[in-house]
This record gives sequence, C-alpha cells and structure tokens, in this order.
Amino acid sequence: MNPLYAILSGFEVGDTPGVGTFYDFFSRLWDSDNNNLSSQLQPLKTSVKKPKKKGLKADPVEKTTVEQLLKELQGVSF
Repeated sequence: MNPLYAILSGFEVGDTPGVGTFYDFFSRLWDSDNNNLSSQLQPLKTSVKKPKKKGLKADPVEKTTVEQLLKELQGVSF
C-alpha cells in the first residue's frame, strides 16, 4: 500500500512479495526489543482548578513560564 516500503526494501512499486516478507524485513531493520519508538507511558495531566471567585481567571496549568523559557534560550547558542 505504501510505495516507500517497497523502495526501502529493494522492490519495484507494484511488484512486491507477501506481507510476511515485510515483517521479516522490519524485524531485521529495527534491531530492538521495543516495538515502539516512544514509551507507552504518558505523563499525568494536571486538572484545571476553577477560580475561587466568579469573574476571575483560572490559574495556569503550564509548568513552564515565559521567564523560564527565556532563561533557557539565553543559554543556547545558535
């Protein structure tokens, strides 16, 4: 279905072997015990707390502030 897979594995597009050959190819190409590129564990989401009084904005849930980002970027040289 994807011509890129055929090209990467050395076959002509439209003239490819069965799907088992591709599974064998990928198992040799991806030499890792882990099947996924990223971990299945996801960080917990923080819940948004409602403001105490009506008409006020809720507290931000971001863990980084603009000030922290600026400090971090100032230390990086391009």
